[in-house]
Amino acid sequence: MHAIQSRIGIVLQRHIFFSGSIREKYPLWRPAGHRRSGENAARIAGAHDFITGFDKGYDSQVGEGGNLLSTGQKQLISLARAVLAQPEIFIMDEATSSVDTLTEALIRRAWKI
Repeated sequence: MHAIQSRIGIVLQRHIFFSGSIREKYPLWRPAGHRRSGENAARIAGAHDFITGFDKGYDSQVGEGGNLLSTGQKQLISLARAVLAQPEIFIMDEATSSVDTLTEALIRRAWKI
């Protein structure tokens, strides 16, 4: 079962976010020494620019339930996490249904749709 799960990346319409920083709760890095690959995944997903625009960048707090992030920002962070995993199959549950047109364009560009 683990072998199948590791080959699938899922980006849901609604996300569960816990309080904490982007870096600690929504890791975009693999084990030590792989930071660049996480930042690259965030770039591909269109999340890097808004994350680095925060005062504390990747160490910025997301708030309880992600209430300090917009719906689009949550979507792009989730997309970046899926990109980082490099799965063979991506499942997107209406990934653009609740985001603005700019965020939808970023998502489409990331997936070259």
